[in-house]
Amino acid sequence: MGALRRDPTLLAALFFFIAAPVLMLARPRGEPRASAQREYGLLSFFDVTVQDEAARQVRFEWSFRPDLEDTEMTCTLDVDDDGIFEESIEDCDGETSLDHSYDEPGTYRAVLIARDRSGNADRAVTTVVLP
Repeated sequence: MGALRRDPTLLAALFFFIAAPVLMLARPRGEPRASAQREYGLLSFFDVTVQDEAARQVRFEWSFRPDLEDTEMTCTLDVDDDGIFEESIEDCDGETSLDHSYDEPGTYRAVLIARDRSGNADRAVTTVVLP
């Protein structure tokens, strides 16, 4: 123990090899690290409103961060979260809504992916409920 008091390098090495791995394991599984937060945050809003219940027609609407007003965007929309993007909007920064009709009543998850010209992407999800 006397050697530790005289040699701070040895104390630092012990911390590095013993305490640091224990502290890293203390982070709960599944909790994102600081760098794993949303990558770009292009979208500021994504929602859906039912336009006609009987016809099962809805309107999806989205908007981008104000500082991205002059940025060209393309969007793809998966209206039922089945992995197939049914809609593709080339100018989705200028066209910020899309109407869609569902065949059956139910609850659907819709996924919107927006991309800028540099390849940065953002993903947003909303829930559609049709009685």
